[in-house]
Amino acid sequence: MNSTPKYILEQIKIAKEQQLKELNLSSLTTGYYLEKIPIEVFELEQLEKLNLKDNEIKKIPSEISKLKNLKSLDLIGNRQLTEISQQLERLPNLIFLGLRWNINNLLLERFRHIPQLGLSLSEEQLTARQDSLALLKNLTLLRMKWNLSKSFPSWIEKVEKLELDLSGNQLTSLPSGISRLGNLTQLYLRNNKLTSLPKSLKKLTHLNLLHLGCNKLTIVPDFLGDLDNLTWLYLYSNQLTTIPNSLAKLAHLTKLDLNFNQLTNLPESLGNLVNLTGIYLRGNKLTNVPEFLNKLSHLIWLDLSDNQLTNIPESLSKLPRLIWLDLSDNQLTNIPESLTKLVHLNELNLNFNKLTNLPKYIGNLANLALLDVSDNQLTNIPQSIGNLRALAHLDLSYNQLVNVPDSLSKLINLTQLDLSSNKFVTIPESIGNLRALTQLDLRNNQLTTVPEFLSNLRALTQLDLRNNQLTTVP
Repeated sequence: MNSTPKYILEQIKIAKEQQLKELNLSSLTTGYYLEKIPIEVFELEQLEKLNLKDNEIKKIPSEISKLKNLKSLDLIGNRQLTEISQQLERLPNLIFLGLRWNINNLLLERFRHIPQLGLSLSEEQLTARQDSLALLKNLTLLRMKWNLSKSFPSWIEKVEKLELDLSGNQLTSLPSGISRLGNLTQLYLRNNKLTSLPKSLKKLTHLNLLHLGCNKLTIVPDFLGDLDNLTWLYLYSNQLTTIPNSLAKLAHLTKLDLNFNQLTNLPESLGNLVNLTGIYLRGNKLTNVPEFLNKLSHLIWLDLSDNQLTNIPESLSKLPRLIWLDLSDNQLTNIPESLTKLVHLNELNLNFNKLTNLPKYIGNLANLALLDVSDNQLTNIPQSIGNLRALAHLDLSYNQLVNVPDSLSKLINLTQLDLSSNKFVTIPESIGNLRALTQLDLRNNQLTTVPEFLSNLRALTQLDLRNNQLTTVP
């Protein structure tokens, strides 16, 4: 079975059908961390630009040679990349290559001929080879960590695109010299102790990513709205109680992360951010779903988990592209039928709520691959669950179920089923027909026997029967 996430496979399919010349599979865009390049990518012979930044790719295989039209390949941030096929450097049209680089002369020689080189370096690497780096005429992009023990090397200002990582330095303020780095495109300031931001930051007009997660900010300054090239803005795990209207000016913003703050509401003006594909509001103090969300027609990921929501408004159904919705850890008592209008929904998380039943129209979400309704108060599951033929992961744990419907046997793609911590006395026969099942969790029930039909599950690799009342196992 293909382990590549369904969303990524869909993006590759679209690129093939529409003969797209660019494909962005960076983890910041997809929300997934690839361990290898999906083999389907190598069928995209028309591809000219491939972004695989910040994944967990370990190897560039020889199949890369099929992408003869490739001009740009960005692999920066793949920390586990250790094997690069020589076919890569033979690509006839390759102009830009981005790598996380352990500096050594061999690598210098292999990629010196590529017109534009991007590198990701630690401060130690950068300091040790400053002379060599300064002579790299093809260096156009540099991502570096810096702990501010030294001033920035002067030659850095000449690099066309600079990504600067100042994370984890216990900073309480930013260095004055940072505003001179007009070539900064990405600035990482996470895990510091910042309580405010200097106005000079607005001079960094080329910034497309600003990461301010895990600081001590209580206010988002208005001038952030002047950084009109921002595509990604991370403000999670601060102490924010309000968001300024000025952020609505960030017309290019695609990702806004406000997780784990103290927000009780958000300005309606954020509905102007029509290019947003992901908004993350987990761990705040919202009592209502913000009304402006229904204006974000490009939204793909929406996280409203760990708030104080009691209902799901009908307006949420007006998000035609939504594929990932997390409403877990709220106080929801029902699922409205309007939610079934989200026809592209791939993952739905409703765990830790107060649901007492699943409505039969849940079966209309035909594209669901993951459904988590664990830690509720469910006593039955509707027959319509069998309509979810794309379902691969179903979590019904920590409810009050004594049985599941026969239609469960129709879930031919189900690989993970969690029925733990319910009230099962016997194992439902429908489970014996789930031939794709690899993981079955039946812990903490009241089972006394293990039926023979479980031997039909030839793909099963994990079976958990702990904390039952079994006396024998066949």
